[in-house]
Amino acid sequence: MKYITTTILLFCSLILSAQANSLEIPLSSPGQPGKLEVYIKSGDIVIKGGDRQDVLVEYMENIGENDDDDHDHGHGHDKRGKNKKGLKKIGSTNLSLSITEKDNYVKIKRSSLIKSIKVIITIPRNFEVEAQNYMGGDITIEGITGELSLESYTGSIYADNINGSVSASTYAGEIGIVFDQVVADHSMSFSNYSGEIDITLPTDSKLDFKMKTNWGDIYSDIDLTVKDVKPEVKKEKEGDAYKVYTDSWTYASSNGGGPEMKIKSEYGSVYIRAKE
Repeated sequence: MKYITTTILLFCSLILSAQANSLEIPLSSPGQPGKLEVYIKSGDIVIKGGDRQDVLVEYMENIGENDDDDHDHGHGHDKRGKNKKGLKKIGSTNLSLSITEKDNYVKIKRSSLIKSIKVIITIPRNFEVEAQNYMGGDITIEGITGELSLESYTGSIYADNINGSVSASTYAGEIGIVFDQVVADHSMSFSNYSGEIDITLPTDSKLDFKMKTNWGDIYSDIDLTVKDVKPEVKKEKEGDAYKVYTDSWTYASSNGGGPEMKIKSEYGSVYIRAKE
């Protein structure tokens, strides 16, 4: 499978230089489960589940990102090569992207911060997904039945028509997940520092909830059984002294309970909604 992996790397480099906008990645075992791993340091990640026997990658520069057409940075507006007003961009050669495939394990990586890009990836629905970005964009997922592990630093995370398990974390963005079905025996977790966490579930979902927000509130239109659990008292040593504090969580269950769904936000509110 080394030959296929090398060919994909070379082909990808060539078409990116030519500014084409799509690439089809053949799979070692079409029709079988696989995994997609994506790391984009600056940009949007969009992943769609489809009836495919391969992986389709589409990519483009994020318009408006890292673009200083209207700024001269103090050098004056009349210097050649500095002022781009009235000109149309016709090319960009630094949209480098690394793509490899081996045994249905597809890796897509871009570490550069120079240009913010948008990557749209269509994969077989039964793929497991691990996606991460750092800045300059969101992560959006749709129509996947495999396990999802999603992480962003400054962006929001959205997933729709999900039939698998999800773990998602972001520092400064929202989290919005809509489940078509919840997989039994799979725990899930959602966390952020600021921004709302909004989870939509089928009404027959059997889950145990562990939820916490320090500066927000928790809302639900699902019939949850809230458990009366006393705050846990914790003690930590700080130098010659001890710090004693309480760690308070809200515990609840739906339809008799099931795998744990852990939800934590520092400054945002939490919403648990019934899927219509």
